[in-house]
Amino acid sequence: MKILLVDDDQSMATTLKIALTQCGFEVSSTTDSLQALQRIKEQTFDCLVTDGEMPELSGFELAEKALALQPQMKRILVSGLYTDSSTARSLFSAVLKKPVNVDILAAYIMGERDGKGSEL
Repeated sequence: MKILLVDDDQSMATTLKIALTQCGFEVSSTTDSLQALQRIKEQTFDCLVTDGEMPELSGFELAEKALALQPQMKRILVSGLYTDSSTARSLFSAVLKKPVNVDILAAYIMGERDGKGSEL
């Protein structure tokens, strides 16, 4: 599966990229939400894993644009600022709180967990 990972925290992006790659995913990562949007316009991804609060475009704004461009792409929010809002539920197939358990994240990416669930 091809994953686009977006987090403005470089260490978080690097850590998650390494962990997800070790799980067998093909991971493209960036700390820039505008660069992520450009990649979504140019490439096909199976899943978007994004932080919520970022400069330029928030994870919510990025997910809205991704939905319009690639409606088949799963969208997962991984955020230190957990929100259980209806907006999050409508845009993301899962909402996970940082620090995220990589095994749980991988299970959501693979569809092995309930699509609308959340993990605290």
